[in-house]
Amino acid sequence: MTSNKSSIKVMKTRISLFMIPVLFILTGRSLAQTQITAEKVGDKIEVRINGNLLTNYILSEHEKYPFFFPVNGPSKASVTSMKNANYPHHSSLFFGCDRVNGGNYWQEGLERGQITPLRADIIESGGEKVVIENENIWKRPGAMAPVKDFRTITVTVPSADLYQIDFEITMEMLLDVTIKKTNHSLFSGRMDPDLAVINGVSRW
Repeated sequence: MTSNKSSIKVMKTRISLFMIPVLFILTGRSLAQTQITAEKVGDKIEVRINGNLLTNYILSEHEKYPFFFPVNGPSKASVTSMKNANYPHHSSLFFGCDRVNGGNYWQEGLERGQITPLRADIIESGGEKVVIENENIWKRPGAMAPVKDFRTITVTVPSADLYQIDFEITMEMLLDVTIKKTNHSLFSGRMDPDLAVINGVSRW
């Protein structure tokens, strides 16, 4: 891999990027007999904790990329936003990248680039965790697909006050890939407007 100020070049290879936990702090829940289930319903996978919807993993061929929505908190309302007025190209909790070999796998417009599911399999369900495997191809009309990605999504409840989604991804470069300098890339979440920092400074 080589890089400069304006682009990143990746030779044909496989890169395991990261495992990222997405945490949702909940209170007043009993951990006893927690059951986490996943079920395919149309073009999505529903994930439930003790029968209550945590999230849908949406895998529609009509969407820009796979994404999670809603992502529910203790009130059973989503903590993320879906294509709101300020960010119409942000779909809740998602993974993508702009400016990849001349394509755009982030902003709206399927003809500019799309991350399309090849398969999505529920590996484990009904016990203390859900495990989903998902394979996707990055494509656009008139061009060879530059990337295939492999995702493992694991949902657990580590304690009575915590729901956790682990998202592990490996990207296979099918060609030599150039990613030009961009602010739009990789794993992102668009929070509900009531939780988002619109004005001011967010400190971590």
